[in-house]
Amino acid sequence: MKLSLKAKDSIFGYTLILPTLIAFGVFVYRPLIDTFIISFHEWNMIGSKTHVGLNNYIELLSSKSFQSALINTGYYAILLILFIIVLPTFVVAGIYYISEKTKNFYRVAIFTPAIISLGIASIVWSWFYNPIGGLLGRILESLGYTPVNWLSSSKTALFAIVIVVTWKAFGYSFLLIMAGLTGIPVSVLDAARVDGATGFKLWFHIILPLISPTLLFVFVFTLSMSAEYVFTPIHVLTGGGPQNATTNLMFEIWRQAFQWFRVGTSSAIAIIVFVIFTALMLLKNIISKRIISYDER
Repeated sequence: MKLSLKAKDSIFGYTLILPTLIAFGVFVYRPLIDTFIISFHEWNMIGSKTHVGLNNYIELLSSKSFQSALINTGYYAILLILFIIVLPTFVVAGIYYISEKTKNFYRVAIFTPAIISLGIASIVWSWFYNPIGGLLGRILESLGYTPVNWLSSSKTALFAIVIVVTWKAFGYSFLLIMAGLTGIPVSVLDAARVDGATGFKLWFHIILPLISPTLLFVFVFTLSMSAEYVFTPIHVLTGGGPQNATTNLMFEIWRQAFQWFRVGTSSAIAIIVFVIFTALMLLKNIISKRIISYDER
């Protein structure tokens, strides 16, 4: 039988995406299934696997290191949302009315740290944080204060990690938000001003709703940073210490698997992270349908 034109188009379309589907199956979904299976076993990557049922998950619920990692991941998310979404939005609003030449200077100056490797940035900041001869220590000494050991105190170490990630990612978020603002038609802003929307009203009722898709993308990017991107600064600067004050879920996955060789427990944490972020993405989709505006009118 002759295939209809619609059926031919469907077959052709699926044929084009077949290599991508195969790649996803091999490199994403198959490892995810294997991780789920291993999470019900004890395994040290050398001997045979021992089935333990839900013991790994039950053990995690009472594990202080896992609880600290979970709570710290939430702290990272909240602080990074403030520093990588809210703060860049205010900076964009502050330089919106300056000349284009000066605006270009700020774009380059603020975005420059984004091109530096996070590992290199962590090493540079380890010198900044050094209480003996470090930049921040010298500044405090010049002001008459005693240098602070930022990375050895549970009160300051997590915030110190956030500063490193913010320094690295601030320019990227800034550029995205600036691009979203630049993409708003001038006619829309002029019409709003004619109708009496100026200052705070213009930003709150017109500009922010129109750049909400960009803010949503930056929000999702920031959530992933709170789990994944902070791994390198944690590994380089603190190793999860002091007293698990800076560890997070991704670092706990690595530590369980490659320091303590508890692959089953590590896999269980990975599945929990997958469930958490899947729930967050579903919540994001529900919220975006209600409050995110893709209409430029």
